[in-house]
Amino acid sequence: MTTTLPTLNEISAEFVVARSQAAGEPAWLTERRRQAWAAFAQMNPPEWRRTDLSKLDPTTITPSDSAHATAIQWDPALAAQGVVFTTLAAALRSHEALIQKYMDTAVEPLKHKFSALRAALWQDGAFLYVPRGAAIEVPLRLIYTLGADGVAIFPRTLVIVEPQASVTLIEEFTSL
Repeated sequence: MTTTLPTLNEISAEFVVARSQAAGEPAWLTERRRQAWAAFAQMNPPEWRRTDLSKLDPTTITPSDSAHATAIQWDPALAAQGVVFTTLAAALRSHEALIQKYMDTAVEPLKHKFSALRAALWQDGAFLYVPRGAAIEVPLRLIYTLGADGVAIFPRTLVIVEPQASVTLIEEFTSL
C-alpha cells in the first residue's frame, strides 16, 4: 500500500518527529531528522547558475513513503565474508552503531538545503558494509523504484568499505 504525505509546505518539525517515532526509530535518529528539518526550513535555496529552482513549488511536491521499494541484487554467499547488504531499515535493527557512526559523514546535511531535506524525510534505503580485506569481484546492484506520479522520493544509501576492501555498487533510480 502506498501512502502519501502532506506537501512540503504542510510538513512541520512535529510531523517529522512523529513519523520517526511511529517507525520505531532510535531517539538519536529522530533528533537528527528534527535538526535537519529545522535547517531545511531556515535555509534559503541555493543559487545555481544553470538551474532555475523557482519551478520547485513546495505546494506541489509530495514526499512518498513508498521509496523503500528497493531491490537489492547480490550473492548472499558474500555474507560468509562479513558483507552486509540490506535495507537501511533492517540495518537499523542489526547494525545501529555503524549507522549512527557513519551516517551524515560524507555530506553534512545541516550545511546544504536539499541535503537537509533528504536527511529529514528519507523513507528507507540501502546499507552496504564491506569488512577489511574483502574483495567483491561482481558488482552489487541497488534499484530504487518510484511507483506513483507526482511524488518525490528521498532514499538513503549508506556504504561503509573498510580499509583493504573493494566493491562496485551500481545504484539505479527508476519509475513505473
